[in-house]
Amino acid sequence: MKSLITAGVAVIIAGLSFIGIQGVAPASSIGYPRFRGATAITVSPAHVWITNSDSNTVLELSMSANGPSRVIHSISDKIVAPEGVAYENSKIWITNGVGDSVTELNANTGKLVRVINAKADRFNGPTGIAVNGGDIWVTNLDGNSVTELNANTGKLVRVINAKADRFNGPLSIALSDGKVYITNGSYSANGTTVANSVTELDESTGAIVKVIHSRVYGFDVPRAIAAANDRVWVANQDGDTVTELNSSTGSLVRVVGKKADKFDAPDGITVEGNHVWVSNSLGDSVTEINASTGALVRVIRSKSYGFTNPGPIAANLFHVWILSTPNGPLTEIDTNTGSLLRVTH
Repeated sequence: MKSLITAGVAVIIAGLSFIGIQGVAPASSIGYPRFRGATAITVSPAHVWITNSDSNTVLELSMSANGPSRVIHSISDKIVAPEGVAYENSKIWITNGVGDSVTELNANTGKLVRVINAKADRFNGPTGIAVNGGDIWVTNLDGNSVTELNANTGKLVRVINAKADRFNGPLSIALSDGKVYITNGSYSANGTTVANSVTELDESTGAIVKVIHSRVYGFDVPRAIAAANDRVWVANQDGDTVTELNSSTGSLVRVVGKKADKFDAPDGITVEGNHVWVSNSLGDSVTEINASTGALVRVIRSKSYGFTNPGPIAANLFHVWILSTPNGPLTEIDTNTGSLLRVTH
């Protein structure tokens, strides 16, 4: 995961204030946000949501420096080794990698809506999750399958695991132009082989469109994926590159990976407007590239940003949040300038 900027430091904040705990621990015992085995991040209009696999919790942090935040951890939520998180329409969905379930929360209150774990859902190491309108899509890392659910009811739509889909450690997932894109980028059980492919499905039917695996695409342990504006971007962890696809056709647009990009084990990727942001887990840096041209905008690699094995990354119109793993900090930077806004420990 690889990305240099010397932009001035704006503010560094040790933590955000808490007004309450949804679960067993009183707010006073937490004090500040705690990152414990942080695995994923997403944003809602006013909050940042982070899953903690080691503590079986979800952190909800206000985008405002002094705004309300909370830790969500209740026995009834059945949050167990959470791996992925997604937001849409005032709802939060969390994949529970060990619990083989999906927890749905009300994003406004943090209260439980439902735990989805019917036998027919065939969750098996649920990891990646994406939501679009009426459907939830979940990758099953251990089951080599994808589960599609109705977002309104939590009921099963279908489980997709046909031989033609060629799922092999399906990890990350993105939706674009009526298509579902899944990275097959997890090592086999013996740690020696990886599929190095992307499976493309029809969003309406779940049917296979194609499996993209030609060497020209540059897939080399494809770990993270993002989609926007008729494009799909894939971060190749071992290849130190980013692959850009046309989401309408699945065809290759370009492979980005010049020396100046300083990709170093890229492990997270997000898109906002004309900005593509890539976290470099071994480089302790972030690379920004132009979404239209693939050209380098900047590499941010300053100690003041607090990057330590940066991985999960999310953005909105004005801000980008980068989560260092496994135990933080959370770095917030300005989308347009790359300048540091704050670091939360």
